[in-house]
Amino acid sequence: TRNSHVGIWADNVPDWLTLFYACAKIGAVYITINTNLKQSELEYICKNSDMDTLCIVNGRRDSDFVDMTYKMLPEMKKLSRGDLHNDEFPYMKRIIFLGPEKHRGMYNLFEILLLGKSLGNDEFLRLKSLVNCNDVATIQYTSGTTGFPKGVMLTHYNIINNGFLTGENMKFTNK
Repeated sequence: TRNSHVGIWADNVPDWLTLFYACAKIGAVYITINTNLKQSELEYICKNSDMDTLCIVNGRRDSDFVDMTYKMLPEMKKLSRGDLHNDEFPYMKRIIFLGPEKHRGMYNLFEILLLGKSLGNDEFLRLKSLVNCNDVATIQYTSGTTGFPKGVMLTHYNIINNGFLTGENMKFTNK
């Protein structure tokens, strides 16, 4: 929904872009999570960003994202999807697994797509009409040199202007 804080913890998978554009269209804030983070860093970003939705893949190399998410939110193994409540992460309401597999307490991507279809086009158009160029589109966390990552909020205008000026400086043309 509008103003939701949606985290993505995944490598460069097609769903990464799909979720980014979907969030931008309805006015949700997209939060990218570095795939090299350790447990404490993940938890810090989830708290610091007031994240209410976390989208994950299996993991990579020596990090199992599903296990790390269960470690952060152990009650997920006992609750139905969408019923998440944790005093340490008061905003976190749902976890979405970006794949067809089912994990206790998590939605999978197919289920989220079905839920989205059930809302209908009118609600999508209403949310889309509320988005403006000064809304925060994404929070990017830097690796930081003084401790934990720092969150930088970028508006829709910031992102578009950055792309435009990059093209100008590189002397791109339409030919």
